[in-house]
Amino acid sequence: MNLITLQLQINNTTYLLGDPLTVGRKTSRTNQSNCFNLPLFDSTSFSNDEFTGDISLGGSCNVNVLTFSPHNITHIETENHIADKESVDVSDLPTSNLHGICYLIDLSNSYYEKLTGDHIRQVLNRINLPISFIAVKTQSSTLSEDTDFTGKKFTFISTDFIEVINEFSTTYNKVVGLITDLPSIDSEEDSNLSSHKLFFENQVKHRFVMELCYFDKLNAGYYYVITTPSKIRTDAINSNAMFFPIITKNS
Repeated sequence: MNLITLQLQINNTTYLLGDPLTVGRKTSRTNQSNCFNLPLFDSTSFSNDEFTGDISLGGSCNVNVLTFSPHNITHIETENHIADKESVDVSDLPTSNLHGICYLIDLSNSYYEKLTGDHIRQVLNRINLPISFIAVKTQSSTLSEDTDFTGKKFTFISTDFIEVINEFSTTYNKVVGLITDLPSIDSEEDSNLSSHKLFFENQVKHRFVMELCYFDKLNAGYYYVITTPSKIRTDAINSNAMFFPIITKNS
């Protein structure tokens, strides 16, 4: 049997990639997360006078109509999410910004009301690969996938945390993606979406935020990440991502 090994070549070093793990939350009518009291995911069979989209009712195939809010499931957002005029939406994101090296920070061992620059500054000082994404794992990934976060005062990411990322992007690598298991990088009470605005209103263009991921099987470290959002012209849409562990390197 032929085995395929994925590799990254950076300068004169070869990095080997492990088997990927996906981070999208499972979603169904009976098993789904919830945030901000948004409408729940629903699936109904399509039918009209000429067609029945349900095999159990005699149809030739199943054809379902899905109803959901992206913010209730694993989703990706662009700057259009907070823009007061038409800006970059999901379908505008260049392919080059949808995959790259990521460093995952694991803060799941303790509960934090908010994440500050102190939680990330020393980690970024040790980064030695050209990262494009930063992933943040919190205690949200220790809860069940169908957790209802509404009104629970979940952990949020402070503007100080974002400022450290922006400074790193200016000095070292351009971070185009912030990926987290939180329902939002802002607190549920922050109607101004301060951290979103600071992240998107930056010289680094075509950025995205990916929220409500599920990192239960991922540990701190480097990954090669491929995000797979639906290419729909909107400010936010459901998405998944494959995290390939960077497990070893050969000189």
